[in-house]
Amino acid sequence: MGALTTNITTLADISNGIKILYNKDFLTPFKETLVWYDLGQKASYNLAQGAGGTVEWTRFLKLPEITSKLTESDPGSSDAWKVDIIQASPEEWGNYVLVSSHYKFVTIDKKLRELSALLGDQGARSLELQFIKQWSLYGSIPMRSDGDPAYEKHGVAVTDVADSTSITTSLTDANDYWNLGRVCFTNPTDGCYGTSRDISDFASSGGDITVGTALLNYASASSSGTVSIATPAGLDSTKIMTLQAGKRAVRMLRKQDVPTYKGGYYQAVTDDDVLYDLSNDEYWKELQANHASSPQEVFKGEVGRFWGAVYKRSSKSFKCAPSTGTTYSDTGTVHSVGFFGKNCMGVIDCAGQGMHIVYGSADRVDPYLNMASSIGWKIMWQVKALNAAASVQMFTGVSV
Repeated sequence: MGALTTNITTLADISNGIKILYNKDFLTPFKETLVWYDLGQKASYNLAQGAGGTVEWTRFLKLPEITSKLTESDPGSSDAWKVDIIQASPEEWGNYVLVSSHYKFVTIDKKLRELSALLGDQGARSLELQFIKQWSLYGSIPMRSDGDPAYEKHGVAVTDVADSTSITTSLTDANDYWNLGRVCFTNPTDGCYGTSRDISDFASSGGDITVGTALLNYASASSSGTVSIATPAGLDSTKIMTLQAGKRAVRMLRKQDVPTYKGGYYQAVTDDDVLYDLSNDEYWKELQANHASSPQEVFKGEVGRFWGAVYKRSSKSFKCAPSTGTTYSDTGTVHSVGFFGKNCMGVIDCAGQGMHIVYGSADRVDPYLNMASSIGWKIMWQVKALNAAASVQMFTGVSV
């Protein structure tokens, strides 16, 4: 028997001109959907340019105030530049859909254009969800929309960090009171500064907190450290987000001297349910009235500006049950607003990889008759928390 014929037209043979059109259909929703991602410190990663197995971000720590003047002919001693290098290994993310090879017989296929757009939307939402999960667990100071001091405390004294998962505090609440909440180190002079973790156990004896993931730089932690701690316990449809709560979040970032984004604003991101509640806030009209002076200065997804923060819409936010602030649930009744300063999170730059649609070869998908092929997306991706003290996660109930 002679060799099988393999000259059937396949998706891999699409002309470059049509590929450009399909890529545009893919990239338009991909770029428009990325809102949380835009807030991260970008690190480039390009396999074509010889990228290795790790990627790096820089965690910048502020320098202390100078308390003595310079004297003539004496420059004083130099100060150490306080930075940490955060490394991570990129991970492959992607998906594909099988399609019939008959699409190649059409110059431009409407269904394939729609599929390209759907894949772009899926890719962006997938990366956004991973960003949200990492940020919630490791990248923020926890707060509540109602500010209830029974479930939200700041400036809690740390008396010891015995090992990588044990924190001794001045808290005196009952056993398990803070379980499944979150804790963040907020004293800039402490070795654990900017580290946020989930709480797996709380013991009233000694105010001992056990965290679920090892602390950064725990060996250099000091007994003068402080933490913020909160749980979403008791948040329901009567305890919704307000712009007054947003002011508390901005105040927290300002007290931490967190750098702002362009224009001197922090960025606040949340979903439609929270924005619906904010639309009934007494300050909503003021928020909507404050926009950039020119279209070029408007942030993506911007709703308005209020008291130092640009409020932005995303299709997703971190959601959980009131009983746990550590596990994401798409049906969770507690939502979140993320307030961000610069260099809180680190992401791999999608643009540096030439993000595009991946076309499968028909002889690989269907080696017999080349009747099917594939179309999909793939990216080397990673997201890491850099400085949790540069962001606030505001837990909130919603009215709908």
